[in-house]
Order: sequence, then structure tokens, then C-alpha cells
Amino acid sequence: MAAAVVLCLLLAAAPVGAVDRSKFRTCDQASFCRRFRSEDRPVQYAVGKGTLQRDCATVTGELAGGPVPLRLEAQLLATGTTRVRMIEAKPLHRPRSQPKDILLEKGLTLADAGSVAELSAGGAALPADLKAAVGAGAAVTYAFGKGGSSVLLLTLEPAFGVALYVGGEPDRDVHGRPATCARTGSARAA
Repeated sequence: MAAAVVLCLLLAAAPVGAVDRSKFRTCDQASFCRRFRSEDRPVQYAVGKGTLQRDCATVTGELAGGPVPLRLEAQLLATGTTRVRMIEAKPLHRPRSQPKDILLEKGLTLADAGSVAELSAGGAALPADLKAAVGAGAAVTYAFGKGGSSVLLLTLEPAFGVALYVGGEPDRDVHGRPATCARTGSARAA
């Protein structure tokens, strides 16, 4: 019995030594880490206003100022929400793999082109705290949804940001690093 236990332990330990450790790289050796993991400098993306384009209910633009250029894609949805994606503009090898979609397809219906409007600084539908940024050209806003109740704010400079206003109140706010998202003041259910 003891011999069987010793034999099992020897057989279990054998595969551990079979790994060729020379084929593994550390983060310092990988190009991904060199490009994306440097925390010594803050990333501050900005959008060139000349790069913004709107096609019906989709706004696209180019984000610059980070380690790699990104492409902004904001879809204005019929539900009064938005889907904002930031994708590598020029991947090194091939486009990165992305899930087909993590959102329900029925919720991804774009807003009607006629219900989307770019708001000017003097527009009555623009929330008061956004008028200065839009008037200075540092931000653009789009009203959409039922009766224009949702407003998407894209802060272009000095640093890129996205905010969603619903019924004149801030609902979602994304500033700084593209992966951060915070729900701000709305009491609506998520």
C-alpha cells in the first residue's frame, strides 16, 4: 500500500518537470506590456473635432494622445442609451478578437436618424452646465431618444470624456482611462 502511494506521488511530480520554462516570457519581454502597462505617464486621450463624423445614429472619431491611436464609435440607441466603444485604430497584426456582442440584440436598435440632433451652445434642450464647453468647441452634444430626452456629451479636449444625460440630469460619466465608468446622479434602475 505504501509503495502504491509513493508511486502515485512520483508519477504526479513528473509532469511538473516537463515544462520548458525558456518558452515563457515575463511581462518586461512582451510588447503588449511595454505599450500598455507603463504607469509612469498618465494617458490623456483627446478627440480631434475634425475627425468626428455622424452617420444617422452613429458617431465616429479618432482618439489620439495615448500609447496607441484608438477609434471611437458611439451608437445612439432607440432606448435612449448609448453604446460607446474604443477600438485600436491600427492593430499591430490583425484586428483583436471581440465577442459578437455581450448586449441583447433587441436592445441594440439604433435611434431613428430623424430623432438625432447635434445641439448648439444656444439650444434650449442643452443642459445649462454643458453650454460653456459646447460654446468653446471643447465638447459636442447629441440629443436622441424619445423626445430628445437623452443627451450624449463627448468632451473632445483637453481630455476625452463621455457623459450621458437623461431628462437633463447626468446619468453616466466616463473620464480619464477608457475602462472606467461611473453612474452619477440618476435614481433610475440600471
